[in-house]
Amino acid sequence: ERMGRFFMHRADLAIATQARYLQTLRRASSQGATMIAPASWVNQEEIISADQLIYSWEKKRHAIPIRLLFAGRMSQDKGIHILLGAIDIIQNSGLEVQIDLIGEGSLREICSTHASNIRPPLVVKVLQPVSYGPVFFSLLRNYHAVLIPSLGDEQPRILFDAFTQGVPVIATDTDGIAPYVSKNVGWLIAKGKSDALALAISDVVSNPHELERRGILAHQSIQNMTHRDMHIRRSREIAKL
Repeated sequence: ERMGRFFMHRADLAIATQARYLQTLRRASSQGATMIAPASWVNQEEIISADQLIYSWEKKRHAIPIRLLFAGRMSQDKGIHILLGAIDIIQNSGLEVQIDLIGEGSLREICSTHASNIRPPLVVKVLQPVSYGPVFFSLLRNYHAVLIPSLGDEQPRILFDAFTQGVPVIATDTDGIAPYVSKNVGWLIAKGKSDALALAISDVVSNPHELERRGILAHQSIQNMTHRDMHIRRSREIAKL
């Protein structure tokens, strides 16, 4: 971070993936230009068409139970213990919902054990990992929302992945997530709070029409945020120099 501050202060152009990095790594006296360009690994061909979006939500509109997905590394920094705490709260409330977890990580066995102790009407499954690409995106499209209980400052890749499939997110209000999850494309919750996550899940189950509405808006929001668009915006700023 000291080296980061050294170079950011002297840069003619400082490009950051989130505003917080400019605030913490760049001095107020710095003279160069700045730019915020969120890191996007999404390719245009991965964004579903409008017809696919409509079809996917027609299938999910009356599906019972509501299906939610956690996709990521099963580790502390990804908020797995927060999710498991929320699952316990939901179990005690008697809410009917299905929560699936997919990914590798040091806490995978703990998640599997936790899932085996869950009783209906709550359903929790730990799925076998699938390859990133068409198979993963097809799986993702079948869910009503994606859960992102991350605790770190980074911007998780799954955030934009979900948007490509017209799937809204329930995510923590970290610096890397909050700027891209407004009330229109998902739900923001307090970081590190299992009860807040459980409450948000209860809210979406009680208002399923909001899932589709926000999913459609999430799909719209990603249209000009592909990996290529990111480089185009950066190249234009570099060209100005």
